[in-house]
Amino acid sequence: MHFRDLKIGTKAAIGYGLIMVIFAGVNLFSVLRMNALKNQINEVATRRLTSAIAIADINNNISLLRTNQLQHAFATSDERKSEQAEIMIELIELIEQNQDTYGPLITYAEERRLYSEFEQKWERYLELGYQFLELSLGNQNQKAIDLLNDEAQTVFADVSRTLQQLIKVNQTASLEAAIRAEEMFRGTRRTIQILLVVMILVSVLLAHRLVRLITVPVGKLVNAAETVTRGDVEVRLDVLSKDEIGHLSHSFNEMTASLRAARDQIHKQQADLQKTNEELEKKTHNLEQALQQLQEAQQQLVMKEKMASLGDLVAGVAHEINNPVGAIHSAADTSTRSMKRLGEALDKCKDIEELRQDRGFIQALQILKNNNAISYTASDRITKIVKSLKNFARLDESELQNADLHEGLDSTLTLLEHRLKNRVEVRKNYGKIPLIACHPNQLNQVFMNVLSNAEQSIDDKGTISIESSEHDGKVVIRITDTGRGIKKEQISRIFDPGYTTKGVGVGTGLGLSISYNIVKNHGGDIVIDSVVGKGTTVSIVLPIRQAVT
Repeated sequence: MHFRDLKIGTKAAIGYGLIMVIFAGVNLFSVLRMNALKNQINEVATRRLTSAIAIADINNNISLLRTNQLQHAFATSDERKSEQAEIMIELIELIEQNQDTYGPLITYAEERRLYSEFEQKWERYLELGYQFLELSLGNQNQKAIDLLNDEAQTVFADVSRTLQQLIKVNQTASLEAAIRAEEMFRGTRRTIQILLVVMILVSVLLAHRLVRLITVPVGKLVNAAETVTRGDVEVRLDVLSKDEIGHLSHSFNEMTASLRAARDQIHKQQADLQKTNEELEKKTHNLEQALQQLQEAQQQLVMKEKMASLGDLVAGVAHEINNPVGAIHSAADTSTRSMKRLGEALDKCKDIEELRQDRGFIQALQILKNNNAISYTASDRITKIVKSLKNFARLDESELQNADLHEGLDSTLTLLEHRLKNRVEVRKNYGKIPLIACHPNQLNQVFMNVLSNAEQSIDDKGTISIESSEHDGKVVIRITDTGRGIKKEQISRIFDPGYTTKGVGVGTGLGLSISYNIVKNHGGDIVIDSVVGKGTTVSIVLPIRQAVT
């Protein structure tokens, strides 16, 4: 199934879902990159920095050990020598602690090689240090000094050189880690900015596409409906999708086709009658003229009633759809301006934190989010109206169908909502009734005529109550209004063709007559009870027929 064939609500949901997926992907990418950046910074702060401090402490403590050895060699008292010996032992312990800290932090092969070389030289220097200490404490000062200035001096120089190389390696590794962290931060910021711009562009394109999917066919439908209201039934719409608007276009084409067929049939009947009249003209000339005039008048009244109903219905649907379409168009315009604001904010910002603190950037993002919600709500309203119009028309159902009368009532109320809202309160008290076998489109026409009359009878504000129930194998629909009411002497003529209580120039007087015939054709009855000044109750009684198989 193509995307254009999906329901309007599904299209809006998919568009919104894609935007949310893109947004979530950008956020997930940001989180992953920030975690990687955090790990890189942790490496610099915990591993490299700790490693550099440990090797520096080793170098410093070994230098202090060498100094204390020299001081011990030239000390003149046993007490002074004992103090220096204790200090040397403490320094050796500190060096070993520094080794325990530095060893696990070694990362590079060159660093490990140098450290292994250092350990070997340090072990040798430590052995020489203990020999020196024994000679010095044994009052063999000259041998101790010779040992310290000869082999120990050479080993110390090697140890110091190796430590300097280790310090240099640590400095290089720390600098490289810091550079990598800086490059990762810049790359992350640049990538996030690019993804954000892409997300905004995709969101605007999706919104624009969804708006065009709705507004273009709706505009064509409105123009075609206006053409039909002017009496041209040759118009036909191209059905490009299978969504609600596509179904509505298909129903519209079937409706115009039915009107054309009716017109052609009328023309054919007129031709046949004309031929018959010509054959009988010599004998029934006067009667023929009277009959012909009556037929023409009746045809005009029927066509006028149909066109008036069609024009009113189409105008109402166009009015109801125009508001959400306007909301979607306004949302798209606001989204475009918000995108421009976001672009300006991105051009001005230097880093992510500045972007997060930009009130204009945050406000623009919130506006985009609100506009997506507005577009979704407006498209949902259009979907509801189109569905109600389709349920009301049901032009493809020429056979008896099992139908839910509540569904027909609700669809009719939806199409009349623009005439009822803010003025007439509708109270529904639906009972439990079964599906009945009927022509749903014809009964919907009955509901439309009765509810329209009820609405028109209410001058200012009022109430229309709808009740449904089942009694003795029949379904009863009662529609009660608080309008002007009908005089008793008018009720007996209310179903006569051409009779109207709306005054001259308002209506054709065929609505209730057609409704009466429809109900009678269904084996039912329609009863009117009215009190002037209080309102009218129309009871539609229909038999519960056996289910259609």
